[in-house]
Amino acid sequence: MIDSHEQVMKEQASFVNWVKSLSKMSNEQWFMPYSEGKWSSSEIISHLLSWDQFLISLNIMKIQEGDVLPSFPPIQEVNEKAAHYAREIVSKDELIHQFVETRKRYMNQLSTIGEEDYSRSFKIGTFEFTILSLIEDFQGHDHHHQKQIQLVLSQ
Repeated sequence: MIDSHEQVMKEQASFVNWVKSLSKMSNEQWFMPYSEGKWSSSEIISHLLSWDQFLISLNIMKIQEGDVLPSFPPIQEVNEKAAHYAREIVSKDELIHQFVETRKRYMNQLSTIGEEDYSRSFKIGTFEFTILSLIEDFQGHDHHHQKQIQLVLSQ
C-alpha cells in the first residue's frame, strides 16, 4: 500500500534507476527467457514501455471523478507487438533509453497530482479504479516483472 505521493515518486525513480542498470547485462542475458517458454528481459522492458505509453495516453492529471475512459487496448496484441519490437527492431541501449524517457514523462504527469486526487474514482472501460489503485496496480506490475528479470540476473 502506498502511503504518500512522495513514496510514489521515490518508487518510480528507483525503478527507473534499476532499469538503467540493466544496460550492464550481456546480450545473452538480455535475450534469455527468465524461464522456459517465457519472456526475455528485453521483451519485459518493451512490454513495460508499451503500458507506460498507455498510461501517458490516459492523461492521469486530467482524470475527473466519474470519468469513463476508453477500454484497455487488446492485451495480447500489445504484448505481441512489444515482444516483436524487443526481439527484432530495437537495440538494448535504445530500448532502455526509450523506457527511461517514457517513464519520466509518466512521472511528470504523476508529479502534477496531489494525494488529495488519489481518491478520484473512474473507469477504464468497465474496470473501476481510483487514481491510487491505478498507480498501485501498475507499480505491482513493475515489481512482478522486476522479479522475473532478477531470475535471469541471478543465473
